[in-house]
Amino acid sequence: MLNTLLLFLILLPSVYGDSALDSSIKIFQLEALPDPAPKRVALFNAGSILFRHPALSGNQNISCLTCHSPQGASADALPLGLGEGAEGMGKNRHQSQGKILDRHTMALFNLGTGNIQNYFWDSRVKREFRGWWMTPEVGLNGPNPKLAEISSTFDSLLAVQAIFPISNHDEMAGQNSKLTNVEAWDGAMKRIYQNKVLTDILKKAYPEAKTLNIAHVGNALAEFERHEFVANKTPWDLYIRGQKQYMNPRMIKGAKIFIGKANCIFCHQGQHLSTFGTQNIGTPQLRFGDRGEQEVNPNGFNEFAFRIPPLRNVGVTAPYMHSGVFENLREVINHYNDPAESFRTFVWKGNTSHYREEVKLFTEPSFMKLKAQHITAGLKKKLDLTEDEKEDLHCFLKVGLTDLNYQKRLLDDIEDCPPI
Repeated sequence: MLNTLLLFLILLPSVYGDSALDSSIKIFQLEALPDPAPKRVALFNAGSILFRHPALSGNQNISCLTCHSPQGASADALPLGLGEGAEGMGKNRHQSQGKILDRHTMALFNLGTGNIQNYFWDSRVKREFRGWWMTPEVGLNGPNPKLAEISSTFDSLLAVQAIFPISNHDEMAGQNSKLTNVEAWDGAMKRIYQNKVLTDILKKAYPEAKTLNIAHVGNALAEFERHEFVANKTPWDLYIRGQKQYMNPRMIKGAKIFIGKANCIFCHQGQHLSTFGTQNIGTPQLRFGDRGEQEVNPNGFNEFAFRIPPLRNVGVTAPYMHSGVFENLREVINHYNDPAESFRTFVWKGNTSHYREEVKLFTEPSFMKLKAQHITAGLKKKLDLTEDEKEDLHCFLKVGLTDLNYQKRLLDDIEDCPPI
């Protein structure tokens, strides 16, 4: 009888919820992620084939799937991505003749769900406040774009984002390519028209279109990503929907620390647990002095600032940050516990066996000094989290934000917080 009562008391917060957490959810207007819009089957099918097909690449030797693989939970599980010319997939990918990309490959979960206003680590593809596209290709931008036929065909910002890896020389267009964006996209369309399977499936998705352009490809890729990479059945989402039993006591403690003492909520809020703004949080840097959003949009306020990522399935998408420098979530938590000190003293011991070229921490003195000066002023200087609080937060991030369909990927390394 006593054991039964103790078990009931342990489970009580999980089954009936936690009043303090429930109040915070209301105060910060936190919501579960909804399902995406109904699937357009013909367009999804076209996107599924195009996502896997090397015809989109200049040398026909890489596809979207190569870097956004199941093995990497929609990314590649490497600190820094490897582009065209590299070999293998996921954790088996190695440099070979490829180029090391500047940044960590982002996961694709929930990119077509909810209101997302920008994409890429430096937010270089976004929707301007009047609804116009803002991209690295000026011909797509503004109220009267030069590439009006393409620009007007896009049905979402995600579709706009989807075509830029195709024209990136290091990613898909070809390292020796000197093609412009438009020339690379035209080349991809030519290869599609030379392939009857690809042509037919796109025409099936757009039976009334007299001609097809790269925006039709972007729409198809976006529709596939929108439905293939949904992660909205996490313990957190289920808790908000009223199924309180999916959040155990440690996850609940971690969620309260996330919202409270750790200050995560001020950047990681809303449906996606991200404002999608850019911040300089003092992330250690690999290989070179990456200046973040400043590289594409110099305005004096975004030096070393990078896009705040959404957090669903963060537990299965290691390593972390734009540089992929943190191997696990405990390293991330330790960094936030004292960002300036972490930036100054961090020692990287990451796996470099995938790379032919040297990959090491970038610690050039002038870069270190300037980046330290620009760490976001609103970032709390020191959290003073206890070890137990760190573990509670780790439990919430790793298990509480992982979709039930992906929890089998989690390693059982969390005391009192086993995967569901």
